[in-house]
Amino acid sequence: MLIILNDIALKFKFPDKHIAIRKMKELLDLIIELKREDVNFRISTNSDLKDMELVDGYYFSQLFHEPQSVFGRNYQTALKTFFTKYRRCELDQSEAEYSGIYSRQWAYTYKNNGNLLSFQTKDEFAGDFFVCRYYAEGKNKPELCENATIRNLAVKEHINIHRHELPIRKYEFNPKHKVNSGWGTEMDLSDETAQAVLNKAIPAESDPKHLIAKYHGKYYSFRCHWDIYYHGYWDNTMPENLKHRLDGLE
Repeated sequence: MLIILNDIALKFKFPDKHIAIRKMKELLDLIIELKREDVNFRISTNSDLKDMELVDGYYFSQLFHEPQSVFGRNYQTALKTFFTKYRRCELDQSEAEYSGIYSRQWAYTYKNNGNLLSFQTKDEFAGDFFVCRYYAEGKNKPELCENATIRNLAVKEHINIHRHELPIRKYEFNPKHKVNSGWGTEMDLSDETAQAVLNKAIPAESDPKHLIAKYHGKYYSFRCHWDIYYHGYWDNTMPENLKHRLDGLE
């Protein structure tokens, strides 16, 4: 899943320290849940939060020094885990404009079908979606402009709202793929490993319910049998064009 920090939200401050701490806990609860869904989850951003003021005179780094009765160790650990090591966004000239503010990170999010992760510095940053203007070649070329809608993540409820688009996937073993005793092609991976492989799987072709992946030199197919739930199997008959696509990802 591609999660990009909302750098426009970072340009504003929380009304007071109490609200800042409460909203940061809500955001970290969301992030911890995302990690449960995808062990490879990381935040992408080119922003630096080290010197960010959450409130006038109160900085992001000060959250680490709050007593546990105010900001518990679990939150401090999550903060350190997810907000010190980022994936960097490979930004280009494209920009997105929201309420008169331009952001290349928003443009990157839209172009790559990602999701924004928002500090709730203003009430509007708690919404399900943002509607903005996307400039494919930057604001200096307004003729290349279109309306854009970007998904937002700010509270845990957003995970369920956007579960298909994130995407959230759940692996469920199907007995017909059991090694030596099933009646379908075998699944030779443990449930835990199959879940990890499923998280990295890509759409096969035009069927969004068929995902494919490669693991330790073998090819696997996963089929959606209900909502976000998939079963899988070793696919030794996968067409060569799909194998080539997976080979190119290594």
